[in-house]
Amino acid sequence: TTPTVDEDDEDWDEPESSEIDDDGKVYKNPRNSPSTLCPRDEEQATLLGQKCLRKCSSDEDCKSKKKKCLCDGSCGLSCIKPDRECPEPEQIAYGSVAASGKLFGARATYTCQHGYHVVGLQSRTCQADGQWAGSSPACKQNIYCLSPPTIDHARHNAPAEQTTFDLDSTLQYYCHTGYVTNGFPRAKCLAIDGQASWYGPDIACEPRSCGAPTDISHGWHAGECYTYGCRITYHCAEGYELVGKNERYCQADGTWNPKELPTCVLVTAVQCAPPDNPRHGKAIFTSCSYNSVVSYECKYGYTLVGESTRRCGADKKWSGSQPVCKEINCGHPGRLWNGWLENIEAGTGLGASIIFRCHDGMLLEGNTSTVCQIDGKWRYPLPKCLAPCVVPHVTQGSVILVGRNETAMTSTVVQHGEALSVECDPHYEFLASLSPVTCNNGTWTSMPKCDPARCKRLPTSPRNGMVIAPKMEHGMKARFKCKDGFELKGEDLMECSFGNWTGELPKCEEVYCPYPGNVQNGKILLVGNMGLYDYRPYVRKVTNNKQIMYDCDKGYVLAEGPPGATCIGGHWSPRELPKCLLGQHPRIRWNRRKRSAIMEKYKRAFIRNHKFIYAGNQKRNIHNYLHLAEEDLKLIRNKRSAVVKKSLYQRVAEALQFFNSIRKKRALKGGSGSRALGTSHRGSSSSLSLRRGNKKNPYEDDEDDKPGNQVIEPKKPKPKNKGPCEPLSSEPYVNIEVVKNGREPNVSFSAGTVVKMACGKGYGLNMPENKTAKCVRGKWRPTQPMCLICKFFCQCNTISNTLTAFIKMFTKLKYL
Repeated sequence: TTPTVDEDDEDWDEPESSEIDDDGKVYKNPRNSPSTLCPRDEEQATLLGQKCLRKCSSDEDCKSKKKKCLCDGSCGLSCIKPDRECPEPEQIAYGSVAASGKLFGARATYTCQHGYHVVGLQSRTCQADGQWAGSSPACKQNIYCLSPPTIDHARHNAPAEQTTFDLDSTLQYYCHTGYVTNGFPRAKCLAIDGQASWYGPDIACEPRSCGAPTDISHGWHAGECYTYGCRITYHCAEGYELVGKNERYCQADGTWNPKELPTCVLVTAVQCAPPDNPRHGKAIFTSCSYNSVVSYECKYGYTLVGESTRRCGADKKWSGSQPVCKEINCGHPGRLWNGWLENIEAGTGLGASIIFRCHDGMLLEGNTSTVCQIDGKWRYPLPKCLAPCVVPHVTQGSVILVGRNETAMTSTVVQHGEALSVECDPHYEFLASLSPVTCNNGTWTSMPKCDPARCKRLPTSPRNGMVIAPKMEHGMKARFKCKDGFELKGEDLMECSFGNWTGELPKCEEVYCPYPGNVQNGKILLVGNMGLYDYRPYVRKVTNNKQIMYDCDKGYVLAEGPPGATCIGGHWSPRELPKCLLGQHPRIRWNRRKRSAIMEKYKRAFIRNHKFIYAGNQKRNIHNYLHLAEEDLKLIRNKRSAVVKKSLYQRVAEALQFFNSIRKKRALKGGSGSRALGTSHRGSSSSLSLRRGNKKNPYEDDEDDKPGNQVIEPKKPKPKNKGPCEPLSSEPYVNIEVVKNGREPNVSFSAGTVVKMACGKGYGLNMPENKTAKCVRGKWRPTQPMCLICKFFCQCNTISNTLTAFIKMFTKLKYL
């Protein structure tokens, strides 16, 4: 049923006398046209019971500013209030409804309980008429009809999106516009033997007939189709000409369009009336019979507007319309600023001449006159009358006219286009731009003036220094700075004054660090390019960035304070001196074991533990600990005795004690706590035990030995570990190169894997550079490679190389 609507509702537009409403095709904006994306189908809207609002193609077509041109289903684009509301949708039995809102465009979706199906529209839309589209569906079980039958050129009154229908639903079929039927136009959903199906309709929609068209005298029509949509064409016999439209088509209402029939006229009987002469012109022709041509021309000073020729047709009329002769007039050329037009009162027609004049003192730029041409345009455009300029007063200088090369007095008038330059007094300058100062229609392109002179170059930089001057204008300042290790003597600023830098140029004098003082029970070493040198008080000139290292006398160790210092700006950093305290060295006791076993013991110990050198925060002169005198080596070679010179092993003991002290400090800071190298501590005494015995007995640390002359017993043999080695670090500063894969390719770092490690800047390798490590029985040999932070100010590689040399010496001693 058609919904009822309040007649006073402002959403409904009433037809006005000045414009047709929805049923017409007139829009407020004639340029707009119906949309192809949302077409208006009023017949379908009527079948569905939908009330359409005013049609539109844009918001401008709507009467009220509150309305928008929106798509309204079958009604197409219509003037709609976006806040139009629909009532709450009705609930259905055995189901539920969920609405996205109540405003225009909202959608209500229906769902059914388990075992039931939505019969009807599964969703309904809120329309512009304030009603939900279609009718409420129902929740049914298995008996319902699906889509109804389709009939060519016909439609029914159900929504196109509805695909399920309840029993006893009835649909009415209608033929499309231009089609007719006489059959049974209804279909009904019925259930027979437990199965639902459609019965009906029984119609066939055929195009409406317009009947046979009427023939014309001395002609005929072509085409045998006389139903809706068909077209026919008319033709005339020989010697006759068709007058009127030659084509007609059958309309939906069963009539031919156009209604008027064309006619066939005898060509020899056609005679057009003589054409009239246009005003200020004439028509030129020789005959007025069929197909004759007349041409037109105008008098001098006039131009023809319209078609220049016309032809006599079969309807005894001249084609087109008569042209007119319009006077050629160029019109007023416009206003001439700073001047006037002479002879303008004589007219502006064809051939008229105008002279251009400028006021006194003005410069005329362009043509002095112009003429009106036959095309209705002036030969030359308006010129320009340009005003002169007054020479300005320049303080601290004078004005020079460039073209005349003479000095111009103040208030002198110069013509447009003249340029000038400025001569300034001493210590002043004219800051000229890329283009000269020029007179432009009474105004200078820039105002000339003399400014205090700029400094043309930077002040001389002092030796071993620099000068910083961001700007060079008068009054700006330059600052002087010295390089590191040099001190500025003099003022650090100079000012630019009228083109010159004022003040005395400073100097950069090199600064030296004084002797830091004596270290009790120690000495100071100066780090040079070739090595370390004794630093004595008489050495005066220690320059910037030089480094010193503190070394303790024999029997003393560096206990407190920094390991070294750097000369920075004439002062040592850090300034405090270290303290050398008496060290406790192990007592060497001999037994009758071979010395090759002794050296193998310490070689293994240093290979296992030398990585801790990199992790410490102390700086030592490692060469002093590791250096073996050549005479000591000769002594061993010559005597081949178990008696070794005491100084040799004393140095070995000092080196071991130094390495162990670093390891203890690392353990206190949370480092790994490995065993000390070859030392035993009992109270205040330490001893280094060496003995002779079975070659298969390796030497162990004597941490568990009792005081006295102890003998190191051999370790029990450990079971062989054939598993993979511990994974290596994968930090960003670590670069691992696998030189050789292990025995098991699918296992990382399996037995036999050979790797080479490189460390990034600021890190040092705990083994000699370019040396490889091999996985043997689950352990890395000679040691597990790792990158440690180098906290000394000396290079980590120097320490690594020194340790390598030390280890090589032990290897050398082994085979003596």
